[in-house]
Amino acid sequence: MLNVDCQLSLPGQTLHYQLKTPDGITCLGVKGDSGCGKTTLLRIIAGLEQHAYGNVEFAQQQWQHSQQKKFVHASERNIGFVFQDARLFAHLNVAQNIQFKGKKRSVSGFEFERVIETLDVAHLLDRRPANLSGGEKQRVAIARALCSRPRYLMFDEPLTGIGHNHKVAILNYLTVLKHEYAIPMIYVSHLDDELEKISDGIINLNHKSKPFTMLINSHQAHA
Repeated sequence: MLNVDCQLSLPGQTLHYQLKTPDGITCLGVKGDSGCGKTTLLRIIAGLEQHAYGNVEFAQQQWQHSQQKKFVHASERNIGFVFQDARLFAHLNVAQNIQFKGKKRSVSGFEFERVIETLDVAHLLDRRPANLSGGEKQRVAIARALCSRPRYLMFDEPLTGIGHNHKVAILNYLTVLKHEYAIPMIYVSHLDDELEKISDGIINLNHKSKPFTMLINSHQAHA
């Protein structure tokens, strides 16, 4: 379903990713040491690293083929991306952030009411991001990603700063979502309990020195 063969040169290191998700892997978990390239992997797949060289293919659609000079921009890949920091629009309230359409993109495909109820943000709809806590901002960011009609969902340690009860509720909802809608996901976390709850397979990225080349192969994923 997802095939990545890309490398990206950074100061002091070269990251080389080779990844082909096996059949039956709806949610791929990614963990590893800080600085080992977890977020960069997501950014390459999402089309946010235009200097990466190689190929990215999803569902038989070429998102990137450097030799053919083909590059589908991030806005056209239709990926719901939840970063470590919420990245909400400061001039919009919570409801407007969640329903933000971007370029000709309509809401929803997921029921707005169900999303805001599950993520416990209904009482926040009229607030601006400046008046939210860190955990509240992350829940709003997740709601926005779910309401964007994504073809792929990416989570980069999305539950940082969220209390235990909300974390459990969100993980339960994402698990149901994964089975009901079969939207593929990549979930990055350094917490094993999160990964074991949501993931069908887990890749562990580690490195001991720099510069280094990081190789990820599908046989490293385990159910």
